[in-house]
Amino acid sequence: MKLEQIKSIVLFLLVSFSLLITLALWTYQPQFEELEPPDYLEQTKLNGVEKTLKELIYPEKVIFHNYNEHKQLTEKSDEISFYKEMLEWDFSTINPYLTSNENVINRYINWEEPLGWVHDNRTQTVEIKFPVDIPIDLIHQMFSIDSEGTTWGNQTFNKLFYHLSQSDQEVEVIFSSDQHSEVLMGKIQSSQTYQRIAGLLNSERLMVHMQRYNFGQHAIYLPNKEINMPNHALLTDSLSIETMKNVLFKNPSLVEQTLLDQNTYYTDGTRALSTEPVLRNDEYLEFVNPLSNENGYSSTEDIIANSIQFTNDHTGWTDDYKIDDIRDTMSMIKYRMYYDGYPIFDSNIDPSLTEMEQHWRSNGLYQLKRPLFKTSNTHFSSEEEYKTLPSGEMVFETLQRLNERISLELIEEVQLGYKLEIRSDISNVLILEPEWHIKYRNSWRPLSYFTDMLMNQGVE
Repeated sequence: MKLEQIKSIVLFLLVSFSLLITLALWTYQPQFEELEPPDYLEQTKLNGVEKTLKELIYPEKVIFHNYNEHKQLTEKSDEISFYKEMLEWDFSTINPYLTSNENVINRYINWEEPLGWVHDNRTQTVEIKFPVDIPIDLIHQMFSIDSEGTTWGNQTFNKLFYHLSQSDQEVEVIFSSDQHSEVLMGKIQSSQTYQRIAGLLNSERLMVHMQRYNFGQHAIYLPNKEINMPNHALLTDSLSIETMKNVLFKNPSLVEQTLLDQNTYYTDGTRALSTEPVLRNDEYLEFVNPLSNENGYSSTEDIIANSIQFTNDHTGWTDDYKIDDIRDTMSMIKYRMYYDGYPIFDSNIDPSLTEMEQHWRSNGLYQLKRPLFKTSNTHFSSEEEYKTLPSGEMVFETLQRLNERISLELIEEVQLGYKLEIRSDISNVLILEPEWHIKYRNSWRPLSYFTDMLMNQGVE
């Protein structure tokens, strides 16, 4: 075979081999092992639930005014059921404007200085009193009202009045605030709703009678008889600090951790997070983002919307929290833990284990405080002991006897609730003791705080 033929054959083989390699490279699909996303992208849920605005607001008082007779439902469970039912009543009309026409308003409620809006004793009315002023523009998120897109400016409400109109078997509804002379009016054209309210107004079996007491700028209704409530002992379950790190820091992998005096501190150079031990095996969290403080304050609507969205995003409603306070001047919203429909107070404990507090600025969350535990479905003890609480008259007389030590005008509300007690010898247990609580100088105090003051007054 000639040399040229051999070269041609070798060249052909090389070209063919090259083509095969090229084809193999084109068609080759490497079996790369899929990279799992970083853990912090997965761990952003706190094992709570998501909630809507209507689930986060509960009245301080639900009062049934049968002319000059005042009552409330004896059982809290009945009150809760009635309130949930009320939220679903369909409004047939809602006025597109506010009114300050006294000739119209005074058929149902009256303005009394300095108390604000109060029930007219000539009518049959259900009064719903909320702990905070709520923007009226949000009523479509709470009630069965077709008002989305309608705006009433900066108007708010902290009271609702459901008035029975006997002439046409309808229910007139008034949204009012003790901070404003204008009100919003609507109507429920439902004989079933009318009869439901009328039945409760005329009921004696389900009700306890109440008396109105005036404390400076506030009219407070209290029951005429003693109240029996059970004690509870609840176990707690810890919540993950790692989850909150992933929620609160943009890049958790850059966060550095430091231990100091039993507290743990986390920072990425800008944001700061700290935890301190509580209940022996649980923790309490505080977070601050200084950069957010450089921007302006948020409106009440924005505070509520941002807070709910933020907490829903990491399912942070780990207990039955309700809105307890909103302060525009601080862009602050505070939620309080409830149990069996009653608020839990811990005025003698620092930090607060029953509150979740958020501060917002126009560009995001500035500060967060909350417990890193949730109550368990398991009770520490299956036996419930009941405590008898004094009547409203006894509460009022106790406070009156302290008129030289306290200013009755500064009492804002008196409410039944649970006082949180912690036993140092038992870990992860919340003791809930029934007690009257008084909101004085914008802070909640148990009645025992005032009775102790009264005893010391006698000693002095």
